[in-house]
Amino acid sequence: MRLHDIVTRKSGVIEQAWTTPGLPGQAFGGSKPVYLLSSQQTFLAAEDVAYALQALARATVVGEVTAGGAHPSRGFKISNQVVAVVPYARSVARSPTAIGRAVA
Repeated sequence: MRLHDIVTRKSGVIEQAWTTPGLPGQAFGGSKPVYLLSSQQTFLAAEDVAYALQALARATVVGEVTAGGAHPSRGFKISNQVVAVVPYARSVARSPTAIGRAVA
């Protein structure tokens, strides 16, 4: 299943994010309810998963609004004590109503 697209800032290249097909074991099922608990500290990959599942209407996200950092980022060393983390791309949901908002 296609989750979302990742669009790079510099080149505009689109990379599609898909689930892995054919995993071994028993399937959870597409009709069972899924609930994800979030907080202000939900960030990066955890936020990206919540964002994708919410946009696909596959999960209900409950709790606090997330930090708003689901975009792919890179760290740039400024000094021995400081690293600047800068987004280089953005996740674009398959649902246009979810774009550009923190999750929950």
